Amino acid sequence: MHNVQWTPTAVKSYNNLIARTKSFELALDKKISTLETMPRSFPFDENYKLNRAVVNKRHILFYDIVPSRNMVVLILFFDTKADTEKIRALLN
Repeated sequence: MHNVQWTPTAVKSYNNLIARTKSFELALDKKISTLETMPRSFPFDENYKLNRAVVNKRHILFYDIVPSRNMVVLILFFDTKADTEKIRALLN
């Protein structure tokens, strides 16, 4: 079982999401549960050098895996309707 750690950027980007519906929260809980048991089940994004889990058609969760600490680090929640250049700025 992997521990899940939220970075300050993940917390801030999560809090800034506009469309946080009950279905979004349920989908996110399911993704995080999957990350705890099978963190490599979502694809690695070569552009950002992070794994990405599509929470729903509007939101993507970027995360990193730290195998030596048995940990998954949530990096950023991203709204797919936003400018993709914003991702680069947030991740740098």
